[in-house]
Amino acid sequence: MKRIASLFISLMLMLALASVGITQVSAGTVDDKDYYPLFAGQSTEIGHLEVWNDASNLYVRFVLEEEGWEMTESHLAVVDEVSQIPVSAKTLNAVPGQFEFKQMYEPAVSEALYVIAKGELIGITDPTMILAAHAEVRHSISKSIAPEMSWMRSLESDDIDVDANVNEVYHTSGFGGAWSYSDVMPYLTNLSPENVWDNGIYHGPVVPNVSYASWKYAYTIPDGGSYAGASDLRLFKATFNVPENYIIQGATLGVVNYLDRIPINDNLYIYVNEDLLMWGGTRASVINSAGGHEGTTGISAIQGSAQVETDGWYLPGNFPNIDNLLTGMNKLEIFVEKNELWGGLGKLDLHLTGLLYNRLDSAWAAHDVGDPLINTTLKGNWATYIEYEFTLEEPSLLNGDFESPSVGTSPWYIYPDGTTNLGWRVAWTDALMPGVAYLELQTVDAIGFLPYHGLQHAELDSSSSVRIYQDVATMAMQDYKLSFSWSPRTGGLVDGLEVYWDGALVGTYTDSVDIQSWHTVVLHDLVASTVLTRLEFREVGVANGSGTMLDYVLLTLDD
Repeated sequence: MKRIASLFISLMLMLALASVGITQVSAGTVDDKDYYPLFAGQSTEIGHLEVWNDASNLYVRFVLEEEGWEMTESHLAVVDEVSQIPVSAKTLNAVPGQFEFKQMYEPAVSEALYVIAKGELIGITDPTMILAAHAEVRHSISKSIAPEMSWMRSLESDDIDVDANVNEVYHTSGFGGAWSYSDVMPYLTNLSPENVWDNGIYHGPVVPNVSYASWKYAYTIPDGGSYAGASDLRLFKATFNVPENYIIQGATLGVVNYLDRIPINDNLYIYVNEDLLMWGGTRASVINSAGGHEGTTGISAIQGSAQVETDGWYLPGNFPNIDNLLTGMNKLEIFVEKNELWGGLGKLDLHLTGLLYNRLDSAWAAHDVGDPLINTTLKGNWATYIEYEFTLEEPSLLNGDFESPSVGTSPWYIYPDGTTNLGWRVAWTDALMPGVAYLELQTVDAIGFLPYHGLQHAELDSSSSVRIYQDVATMAMQDYKLSFSWSPRTGGLVDGLEVYWDGALVGTYTDSVDIQSWHTVVLHDLVASTVLTRLEFREVGVANGSGTMLDYVLLTLDD
């Protein structure tokens, strides 16, 4: 649905009047939102743009409603004319990165809010406002994948002679564990993709059709001696790719044939991208008592139901979640340690859960699909914009008839600057006057002079001449009409009145006859240059506590 937004221009009145206690109801609130579709890829509606305002701020919210869509960036331009939207000099295509307002999101989000103070919109000088709202979006689906693992293992020959296995296995004394990743990597460089799982070089039983790796009896034997507690360390290495458009939420290893157990005989040490993930085995208790492996505690293997790869030995439980995988190429390195006789390892698979991003797009807010376009030339892209038509509201001048606060049955009362519900700020005309300035409100004076309108009027000379002013919400470049009634006071010794609009003197009024009488003045074509305009009345003449009367101040749009 095509809707024209109403940008209410109460502007900063609420903040300006908070200090004097005036309650101001905003013309635009969260309940007055205007909605515009957000289109990805020019025609897919994925959410909407909300626009509203209060007395102080313009609010623009991006909302993605369709499942699987999220934002990584958003950009917002607020200008007078389409020609002011930043574009490429060569193609004239919109350049969102150069928009005045922008946000980045990490992690990505489905909602984003801009709060823009009205004072930041000073450049808006025309009743029609142009808003270009853009977001970088992506769509994802939940998907589990099993990356293709490219396996290799360290080479070794059939010969059990130690010398024949140089640079094939890494020999340690005792039951191992007292090595680090950097210690062994220079030795285990001779890798082959052949005979990794099944049909490997082995010593011990072989069970057909079971994915495992077994290896020969080959560790250091002293001349003429027997088993001396030495260990052989071998490497199984897999490289795999995580797609660039995949966000990993969970990553775990698994053994093809088993749940809740990890077959191994004797020890294994698993590194992911060169960080230790876990270790354990039949000799874990011995290694743990010596300080563990790289300062960490391993899981002790137990023997129970037969694991055909490992003569019944396994680590209980599951592999821990992997949290250091990256998009792109990764590596998994499994070091297996043989302490005696033959060893085995169940084949490992990697399982990923996460989000697969199957679509990356730009999204633009528009009235309808493709309408209107920022650039309509042949080189133009599909970037769109929204036209706002300002709602021209009457300015919210407060207490223009000076009926608040009520003086009750008293003929007059004086109120200091900042009085609740006074609406006007009050200052001495003479800047050297000490203390807080007062505004005098009257119902009737000593000679029976009555207000022009209503029950009360103001006198701009309480104990000395004062000036009163308000910062009124206006719209830039809009014409306003000001009307008011004023009177000198008998005995005021030629009182006078000056009127200022946006800091400029727009009228001076005196009456030398010195007779109390209401004079009505109407000023047209007062142009607001900004979104907040100061209206001020200032008494001129003798400051003697008897001065100019003012009543029934009205500020309206000028037809």
